Amino acid sequence: MSHHFFLSYSRADRSPLVKRFFEDLCDTIRIESNLRRTESVGFYEEIRYSVTSEWSAAAKEALQDSGMMVCLLSPAYLHCERAGKEWQLFEMRRQVTFAGPDPLDILPESLAHIILPVTWSPWDGPLPKVIREILAHPDHIHQQQALLTMFKSAGMSHREYAEYVRNLANQIIELTPAASRLRPLDPLPAMSEVHSAFGLWDEAAMGSNKGGNQSKQGENTYQFVKGAQLNERTVTNSETGEASSSNKQKEPQQVLRKKTRTNFLVSAISNESQVLELIEELCLLSDFHVKKYKDAEEALTDVRSNPGRVSDLFIIDLDDATPGQQVFQTLNKWKLPSTILAVSGNFERYTLPELFGAMAIVPSLFRSEELMDLIEQCAKIGRGRRIYRKEKVRDQARTKRPVFLSYSSKDRELAKFLSSNLAARTIEAWTMDESQDLGDQWRTEIRNGIKEAQAFVALITNNYLKSDYCVDELKRFYESLTSEPVDEQQRLLIPVFYENPNISGNDFFEREVKGYTAAMMSEKDFLNGFTLLMGRIQSLLRNYDNDL
Repeated sequence: MSHHFFLSYSRADRSPLVKRFFEDLCDTIRIESNLRRTESVGFYEEIRYSVTSEWSAAAKEALQDSGMMVCLLSPAYLHCERAGKEWQLFEMRRQVTFAGPDPLDILPESLAHIILPVTWSPWDGPLPKVIREILAHPDHIHQQQALLTMFKSAGMSHREYAEYVRNLANQIIELTPAASRLRPLDPLPAMSEVHSAFGLWDEAAMGSNKGGNQSKQGENTYQFVKGAQLNERTVTNSETGEASSSNKQKEPQQVLRKKTRTNFLVSAISNESQVLELIEELCLLSDFHVKKYKDAEEALTDVRSNPGRVSDLFIIDLDDATPGQQVFQTLNKWKLPSTILAVSGNFERYTLPELFGAMAIVPSLFRSEELMDLIEQCAKIGRGRRIYRKEKVRDQARTKRPVFLSYSSKDRELAKFLSSNLAARTIEAWTMDESQDLGDQWRTEIRNGIKEAQAFVALITNNYLKSDYCVDELKRFYESLTSEPVDEQQRLLIPVFYENPNISGNDFFEREVKGYTAAMMSEKDFLNGFTLLMGRIQSLLRNYDNDL
């Protein structure tokens, strides 16, 4: 047997997430079975078929030699004729096998041991009879959530996904000895000669709406809560919000709950297909809509022609050299509410002022967990800016933030860069520009901001040293810090020395401030200092949260 399983899915569901699930399942089977990394486990095909096209040569072979079929159930799959024919071919192989000479005790006991349905995305409505019967089989592994819902959720859902994949892999391994006896068809019938196994729908069991309800982007969708042995089916009415239930025979049915999507629009610009595919996958995990551009000028033209539909976030691959830098500079000049996430594997070639205007920078594309968090937070901030421009309503919590960023007004662009990168990592900083409105009592607000701060970040430049106001802010925090017993201190002073400011002869800075662990930055060497700054703040806030 060349393949443990054949992955059947609707091409309408084709996405990087389908491929990720396939690869995760194959890798788990290899690990659990002690197979070599190069050993073939499953069959997956990305070809987009036309309605009348035949099986590809590779698909023909896999349909004949795979022991099982894993199918991704979705609204599109239930009405996919090709999927129904793939299902029928495995049923035909089962019938041929049972008509042969092999003893029954080494053959698959039922179709449920050959075809393994997996809920990919939720639906509302009836099921083809053959699918309903397998879902009712006691050996079917039930899901609490659809896989796509697990992908797009955080926390426990990721662990739930890993556990489900491991259970499915172990089931495939357990069934493989018997499934390997499944005979091929001789010859494999042409596509036109196979009828779809989905021709018979069980209307009575699942309701009268044969077509089901497929949700549009931005509308209410439904997800599975429990999948087996329920006496009632409860459906939330999308218009009234009321639940209705009806008693039926004890059989596998779905409890559906209302879920609201929030879609952000993300534009990704890169010459590299691999980069665009990774960004698309991460955006799908966060339930975002992504536009991909290989041509930077095309992205700018799209912005000009659709000013009312500007993306919440632009992700720009700066390693594209000139195109990436041009679009970055142009977007900054247009002063859009959108945020900009600059990505590069070689930030050393940039000076820090060249990056001013970026919401955040990320030096590694392939630390996907960090990048996914950045994408989500930056998109939220971009959406918030758009709302503020429209409604002019500031965040009321802006005056109470865990980090106080002290800087000279002459270093405003540098301060904005640091505060935006903090915000992209969910660290809110008090700054004069963002935390004050016209008419605010700024001296009082500054004192309150310093008093509330868990971390005081002083952006020390030559401009800072010449400002009595800035030095007074730093001394105020320093005095409050040193007035506490050392073992009770929970706040932190973080000096950031930028471009080697001249502190020679200044006793306070030389003897007191420099004694704290400082971050050193310059225009050409900023990543190490930036990383140290982020790490110290994040560590402090984690410890503070644990103490609470």
